[in-house]
Amino acid sequence: MNGLGQRIKAAADRIGGLDALSPYLTDISRRTLSDWANDKTEPRASSIAEICHATGASIEWLLSGEGVMFDASSTGTPRAPTAGVDDFDQPGMLTIPRYDEVRPSAGPGAMATSEAPTTRVAFERHWLADIGVRADAAMILPAQGDSMEPTIMNGSPMLVDTSKTEIQNGYIYVIAVENDLLVKRVRRRLDGKIDLISDNPAYGPETLDAADLQQLRVIGRVYAAVSKF
Repeated sequence: MNGLGQRIKAAADRIGGLDALSPYLTDISRRTLSDWANDKTEPRASSIAEICHATGASIEWLLSGEGVMFDASSTGTPRAPTAGVDDFDQPGMLTIPRYDEVRPSAGPGAMATSEAPTTRVAFERHWLADIGVRADAAMILPAQGDSMEPTIMNGSPMLVDTSKTEIQNGYIYVIAVENDLLVKRVRRRLDGKIDLISDNPAYGPETLDAADLQQLRVIGRVYAAVSKF
């Protein structure tokens, strides 16, 4: 195994694959782990240590491919996470990053102020699959403003699938227009323009023409939002 990515895959396979390894890595998304396994990027030293701790792989072998693959005392059973590592380890569950400082606006627009996840939230894997969310591309973002009420309330956490960037009529998306993040229902028009629609009737639709569309970037589709009572 000449590549680090191949060795990460081999180590993960011993405990059930990359999905089983993912919860043991601090603030690392499933997509990032896949990038490591495919040699697109490389993990930092702390993540290497967590991989070894979870799988029983020796650090020397994981880094260089030399020496013993697994520690003699390793049984192939995932070890308990190290201090500070996400410790939610239940069959059929996974965790999704939550970004409290990235606030898509259900209103005039809000800038992303941070790209560091605040925490991670556990979800049932089959439920995500049933509603069509790709787990390794999912994140949780809080809404800001009242233009999507009553569908999405101000401050509601939203489950967003960032792999769904192709606009389909009538669905709600988080979009970036220049430096603003917005959450809107999107409708394509026959003339090529796009309407951004608010569910709150107090707000009229906004229309993006060809020039505006050059600045449009779809962050992902909103699949669910939690209302506060």
